[in-house]
Amino acid sequence: MSSSATIKGLRVLLLEDDPILRKSLADMLDELGGRVIGPFSGNQEVLCHLAICTETVDVGILDVLLGQETCRSTASEFDQRSWPFILISGMPAPEELNEWADRPHLNKPFGILGLEKALQRALGMLSDS
Repeated sequence: MSSSATIKGLRVLLLEDDPILRKSLADMLDELGGRVIGPFSGNQEVLCHLAICTETVDVGILDVLLGQETCRSTASEFDQRSWPFILISGMPAPEELNEWADRPHLNKPFGILGLEKALQRALGMLSDS
């Protein structure tokens, strides 16, 4: 049985550079009842949005590799604001992201149930077991 009621209404910032995956993730979040902020394709977009927007983010989904950059600057901003986030990637995370090795990490491809569990883990609703 799904516990997506715990996700319902959450404001989820989505950072993913691949347009097909961005759409797929947004659809999954919509199905879980989350409210997508963005989606964004790069750090600069996220940081500009956060600089002018007063809306609080409940959780972020951050693609590790964004073309020639990583999600490091967005992850740092989330840390400064004490916002939880999930790292997603089809490849191992680069060493520069090791400080967030304790964050939930989803390997692509993943489905809606994996996403839901990672969101719950990021929000402290599930243990790591």
